[in-house]
Amino acid sequence: MGKSNAERQAAYRDRHFKAIHGGLERLNLAVSVPAKAQLERLASCYAVTQREVLETLLAQAERRLLESLPASEHSQYYDQSEPLRSNEQSVTA
Repeated sequence: MGKSNAERQAAYRDRHFKAIHGGLERLNLAVSVPAKAQLERLASCYAVTQREVLETLLAQAERRLLESLPASEHSQYYDQSEPLRSNEQSVTA
């Protein structure tokens, strides 16, 4: 007999959320309706998942930030020891 839905879901969680390397983390957040629509449109336009859109945009934003920081501040950024930007500075600027 095949696995039940609960057994398949448990196996998926074991494979994806408990993996040591390359595992996934679950995010639970609320975004504005326009932001959700933007995410859906981007995913549809590029024929990728919403997760892929978010991961790509985050990687691009981080790369731009690191390119703008002096090398001496890179470890401070990765350690998250203190803010490198104030609330007055835009995340996307």
